[in-house]
Amino acid sequence: MRHVIPNKIEGFYIHIPFCKAKCPYCDFFSIPYKDITLDKLYVNAALSEFDKRLTALISQGIVPSNNPTIYIGGGTPTVFSISELSRLIEEVKYRLYKEGASHIREITVECNPESSSLSLFKRLNKIGVTRVSIGAQELIHKGLLALQRPHIPDDAINTIIMAGEANIASIAIDLIYGWPSQTLSDLNNTLCVLEDIMPRIQHVSWYELSYEPHTPFFSMRQKGLIQPLDDDTLIEMAQLIKGFLKSKGIYQYEISNFSRPSHECAHNISYWENRPYLGIGPSAVSYIPPRRWQNARDIAAYMRGEALGEQWAETLSVEASFRETVVIGLRKIRGVSQKQLKDRYGIDMFSYYGNIIIELIDAGLLRYDGNDLVNLTKRGLRVSNEILSRLV
Repeated sequence: MRHVIPNKIEGFYIHIPFCKAKCPYCDFFSIPYKDITLDKLYVNAALSEFDKRLTALISQGIVPSNNPTIYIGGGTPTVFSISELSRLIEEVKYRLYKEGASHIREITVECNPESSSLSLFKRLNKIGVTRVSIGAQELIHKGLLALQRPHIPDDAINTIIMAGEANIASIAIDLIYGWPSQTLSDLNNTLCVLEDIMPRIQHVSWYELSYEPHTPFFSMRQKGLIQPLDDDTLIEMAQLIKGFLKSKGIYQYEISNFSRPSHECAHNISYWENRPYLGIGPSAVSYIPPRRWQNARDIAAYMRGEALGEQWAETLSVEASFRETVVIGLRKIRGVSQKQLKDRYGIDMFSYYGNIIIELIDAGLLRYDGNDLVNLTKRGLRVSNEILSRLV
């Protein structure tokens, strides 16, 4: 069995674990940002970790790719001052160019309406940020109240307009459907608002609300204080969303992600192709094959300059990495290339899974193009979790 281990780091993720307020459905590691003097300390700590991690990897022959991606996520990165957020991005770019990157393919910064401004977006554009991802989550009052978001619809709309005025090349918006008490009429109201600003948007991530353990929404659901929507309604909502976005020239390229041509999120595609990435900051995950790990969640120690331990770590066998690459890759509408899988792992997909693949194809859940690609059908996309669990 031949396994080609990639030695180029395709993506760099930097976690900013601060928010103005914690949302009740969010299970990402973040804390309220109350002391505005923390940004400089945190940026110093993140750059220090970046230097140490990158130096260690380079000593092992693992180097940045020629055109890596940078993703500043959170939390809400834009709670930081414009100057410190800019310093973080510019310093990371400088280090990557110094270590052999010839071109940064994409730089994404996540932002929320309550912490955005025209001056922020102009500065981001000036330092080379190509993409902003705006955490609107909803565009109508009822939905924002249900999700307990700290902004109003006009804030989200104005944020999109400001990003456009600053000439940000790719404007993405995050939305959630399936929130408690949402109706099809509510969704149609959201689509009506979205219709007017659609020409300004290049990418949409539209996620079904999930009730993650250890979140307030999960606890409220357990106590019967909120009720999840039924499956039939969720399926109808998903179909309505896909149809609307397609009619606006925004096409589905992953289970929850849609974009105009050439505006797909390159950073996330690297995740879905199981390529190497380095995560910086408390709780950030890294994958340098065959090892994956998550940094410990200790912000205080991090800003004191103490080395972070690991929340968890795992070393994947060749077969485990192969299965994971198949499962993650099938999230993409394009699916997976069995030829690329064989080149990378020395494993034939059809031989490995045997009758499971044939059964899924016969059931109309998977499609094989007869030459190379295997992907989920429209019917398969609706029950993707059940299918992928059979392949993991």
